[in-house]
Amino acid sequence: MIDVSVVIVTHNTLDLLIRCLTSILKKQHSVSHEIIVVDNGSSDNTYNLVLRDFPSIRIIRNEVSYGFSHGVNTGIKACKGRNVYILEAVTELASEDPLAALANFLDANSNVAAVGPQLRLVRNGKIQRSAFVTFPSLATFFMEWSQLNVFLGWCFPSLGYPGKYYFTTRELTNSRKVGWVMGGIMMVKSEIIERVGMMDEGFYLLAEDTDWCRRMKNHGYEIWYHTGAVVNHHWGVNLTNVKHTIDCYAFGMRRYIQKHHGPTFLVAFYLITALCSLCSIIFLSLVVPIAKSRREFFEGSRAFSLGWLTHLLRVKPRQAAR
Repeated sequence: MIDVSVVIVTHNTLDLLIRCLTSILKKQHSVSHEIIVVDNGSSDNTYNLVLRDFPSIRIIRNEVSYGFSHGVNTGIKACKGRNVYILEAVTELASEDPLAALANFLDANSNVAAVGPQLRLVRNGKIQRSAFVTFPSLATFFMEWSQLNVFLGWCFPSLGYPGKYYFTTRELTNSRKVGWVMGGIMMVKSEIIERVGMMDEGFYLLAEDTDWCRRMKNHGYEIWYHTGAVVNHHWGVNLTNVKHTIDCYAFGMRRYIQKHHGPTFLVAFYLITALCSLCSIIFLSLVVPIAKSRREFFEGSRAFSLGWLTHLLRVKPRQAAR
């Protein structure tokens, strides 16, 4: 049996997909592997170019994009490996023998269902937060949307506190057991997929990975973050439209909450995020003009909070309760 099946879902990111595939092919791998590309309704001639320029790679074409999770599941169904490595097309393998680093870790830990590598931003080389302390809760929503998690992370980087959702970059320099990892860079044991099921195709983009990891944990397995493998990420390339990103987040989080918590929790989520967003906009509007560092982060946070409030104003009461 093949050791690792690499599944890459792409949608109109041909140039970056070529860089991703090249980064895999140019590495020396000590484990057997196959590469499966799922073209999710691209209009940039991805299918024909991959077919022509990468004959060793299998490509599957979906005429229409039904979302990231549907694309991943399409690839999983074609896999022959005992481990499935899901990669976003906007990533590049950076470390040596990265497939083996993750596959060997899974082999050595029978209680681990999935593992994610260290993720670094291409634009500045900094560690990206790709692993999370726990699953979303009312406490994590409050800490996240009020920006208190940012303040505590800066002042007390190793502090544990109720509602802590993000690991700091300092904490992400070491391998550790985590709540969940990003689905776009996750290696999962095939036997676990058979037991837990594939990704929920009811999610379009965002929160499908949170749901999947939670289902794995509900079966008694652990999720790990492993710094023995490093992946570079062209972050934000496929999330340039703020309104579209917010709509995807809202849809994904609503489905996640409906599955795991219920309607009362969903209403509380809307109330907490609305109030915290309003406070954050006021606070960040005062901070941005005087910020000497991290100004881009503050401006991005303010734009997202403003966009979220705008989104909530479009949500009808019945939609919020559903």
